[in-house]
Amino acid sequence: MGIVTDCEFGPDARVMRSIPDIADRLIATQKALGITPAELSRQADIPANQWTQFTDPKYKRRITLAAAYKLKDTFGITLEWIFDGDRTRLPHEIAVKLRKAA
Repeated sequence: MGIVTDCEFGPDARVMRSIPDIADRLIATQKALGITPAELSRQADIPANQWTQFTDPKYKRRITLAAAYKLKDTFGITLEWIFDGDRTRLPHEIAVKLRKAA
């Protein structure tokens, strides 16, 4: 059995999982989808106040797994993108918009 080290995931693996980084990705995703936070909440069946807690830095709340799966099921947003910043399996149109915005 091999030993897993930080270098296998890259030096920023832990940083990409911080609450502020996840919140930034959620906001970028909502903008890439071209919809308002209220519309995203409605379509994904995530309460608007909960979405605000996931994206507003003053709340410092990590998105729940249940809400992340709702984004996945509704928009095709991958858990790898939400939690790790990995764009490789995102729907092409969203990945392109995120790349242009970066």
